[in-house]
Amino acid sequence: MISDVSKILKKILAIDGVIMSALYRIDGEILCAKTNVSSREVLTALYWLENQIKEMLYQISSRDLDEARFKFGKIVIILFPASKTTVIGVMIDEEASKYKIEIDIKTMCRKIGKLVSSF
Repeated sequence: MISDVSKILKKILAIDGVIMSALYRIDGEILCAKTNVSSREVLTALYWLENQIKEMLYQISSRDLDEARFKFGKIVIILFPASKTTVIGVMIDEEASKYKIEIDIKTMCRKIGKLVSSF
């Protein structure tokens, strides 16, 4: 399952403007993550996300949210529920085409949701 998820996260990462994609378990554990840059701004955002993820994932789950988004300078982090127990986190450049990225990611969320729910 993780190798299939990894392939989907790589596809998300290939979308223009995507900096990082990760699959989180609802308790905050990272199941799989992919990134294509290593800059100070990205690392700062990742550090913040790591410290906040458990509460954010709980809020997404308990309030049945379609997504949650946060902005750090020129980086936008969007969290999309993939299943009842997992969330996809995507870090994008603020100048990227958010609408196209969201459509592509929601399609891939459904694929990951099917994979995760089959276990």
